[in-house]
Amino acid sequence: MPELDTQGRFRWFHAVFALAIAAAHVACVNYFMPLAWLTSKLPIAGVDFETHVEQTWRVIEGLEGWGKSWVYDVQLQAGFPNGTIFDADNKLWELWTYAFTRLGVQRATGFNSFVFAAHLLVLPWTFAAARTFGLRAGAALVAMALASLIWLFDSYAHWFWWIGTVAYIFAAYFYVLPLALFYRFSRDRKPWRLGVVAVLMSLGHLLHPYTFFLMVVPMLVVYASMFRSCTRREHLAIAGVAGAVLLCNVYWLRVAFQHWHYILNSAYYGASHPGFVLSDFFNLLVDAHTSGYIGTRAGFRWLAIAAAMGCLLFWKRERDPRFRLFAIGLSTMLVAAYVVPVIVPAALQIQPYRFVASAMFLAVIPAGALAERLWNERQNASTWMRVTVGVLAIPAIQHLASDVLYFVPTLLPDVPRVEEGPFPIAAAGYHPQFAYRHPHPSLVVDSVLERWVDAHAEQGRIAVPEWPGERLAWATRGQILGGFVELNLQHARAHLARWADYREPTVAQLREYLETYAVAYVIVRYRDLGLDRAPELLEALPPIAGAKIYRSKLPVSFFFENTGKISAQTNRIRVEATDPNTPVVIKYHWHEALICKPACRVERYVHPRDEVGFIRIPVPHPRDFVIENSYRM
Repeated sequence: MPELDTQGRFRWFHAVFALAIAAAHVACVNYFMPLAWLTSKLPIAGVDFETHVEQTWRVIEGLEGWGKSWVYDVQLQAGFPNGTIFDADNKLWELWTYAFTRLGVQRATGFNSFVFAAHLLVLPWTFAAARTFGLRAGAALVAMALASLIWLFDSYAHWFWWIGTVAYIFAAYFYVLPLALFYRFSRDRKPWRLGVVAVLMSLGHLLHPYTFFLMVVPMLVVYASMFRSCTRREHLAIAGVAGAVLLCNVYWLRVAFQHWHYILNSAYYGASHPGFVLSDFFNLLVDAHTSGYIGTRAGFRWLAIAAAMGCLLFWKRERDPRFRLFAIGLSTMLVAAYVVPVIVPAALQIQPYRFVASAMFLAVIPAGALAERLWNERQNASTWMRVTVGVLAIPAIQHLASDVLYFVPTLLPDVPRVEEGPFPIAAAGYHPQFAYRHPHPSLVVDSVLERWVDAHAEQGRIAVPEWPGERLAWATRGQILGGFVELNLQHARAHLARWADYREPTVAQLREYLETYAVAYVIVRYRDLGLDRAPELLEALPPIAGAKIYRSKLPVSFFFENTGKISAQTNRIRVEATDPNTPVVIKYHWHEALICKPACRVERYVHPRDEVGFIRIPVPHPRDFVIENSYRM
């Protein structure tokens, strides 16, 4: 990297370097997630993407129909307050997509464009943060290149955006720029910087609420460093930043707190311990629930962290004001990721291993500074030092190249099958590698299963105790029980896996489940949950698109008490032809905001297994009535 001078003698080199990084990054993004998704009529699909599509579609429905950011969703979990808590990590994605629809753009395009914004902004965002932290152009470009390599070829980062947890990995680098601006304000006290910090932090908390945990310690470090020198106006302005963030997010925080009594355990993922330091260092997968269902590839992560530590040694010796911020910020995140879960079990609720992602994107800043320092001092290096670096570079390049090739198996040569070989083997020496990439949208075919669900939607609810649940909820008219297994609200009891406490249901449990939730069909793909052992309850139908379908042999009714007809849609349940002299209890979850009209009222029907309870309409009530979401709580 040529040295910088005041005349910009090597600006051409920086421009070429920047273009090369950008071109390589865009090409890789297109390989892993074809840019054709930007013009597709379908949202990007698969696993967590399905959850976020369903959430986004329902929130848009609420905004367009009632001007509210949440709805009573009759198509999921027997009546579910969608847009309240479980989508807290999806707020900016929802608003982004809604804004596109207001501009006349189709939902899928708006939804998909957010994903590509996350993919592509990592470059200019990191460069801007590095420059704001005081790095010169060359060092900032190195930081940008390293951020690109981490985004694409670190297994944890790759897993997040491939599986659909886009908002968090977006937030994992997004916070660095407002942090840099706040640091810069501490140095030059230019008020406009605080204004930009307020805007970016507000967006960051909409992007993902864990932005608070990412920023709180380094922000306090910066604030403490300038506390005594701040004027009263500056203290008020900093407080105003916090106020602006709260004000921007209060619309969903208020709704979340109103529904907080439904919250359940969230400590399902990201439960790490100090042993993960070694497993990550040696690229060993020890718990897929923590580091992802993907082979651990962390070479670029450790390169950034090691280089950052080397830079911090120089900054400490030179009393660089950035030392304290980065030393405390990085150490806090790494301790939170690897140590805190053992010391403070309650921290598991925020899935602390996630701090690894934010640490590595912060580390690229001092790593870039170290690269420039070493380049500028290369002439002073002794021969033995140059030889040592050259020798060590060989295994380092091998290791990092191996990390890259893990994600692009199509670059590897095909290995001819050996007739006497017991199993196929790939060039990397393992079974043929799964490619963690999304297909071109033209290869996504019309779903036979979705058409089947649509055709049978009127016959009763459909239990889908696996990942496709949310997809069937947003893509069909079916009332679905299932989807994301670890839903952290009490309504998750309507999920067959949660009803049976993650075990195969007994015949008695299965019978009660089918009756409680008016289940007409059960669809499974990967685990049959022992359903074949209950022929008196379920009849196996011919498989469709690899899914096993069972039809309930029990009568399907949406009434616990009384009889009649029910038609349900978002925020509204219409009940007809009931006996006015008998209370009505229907198999939809109770909610505080539900009202009944005309001349009737809603009560909570207590159920021994479902903590939420169901809707009860006491006498007197008319023969026909409507239950609606009043949004009054």
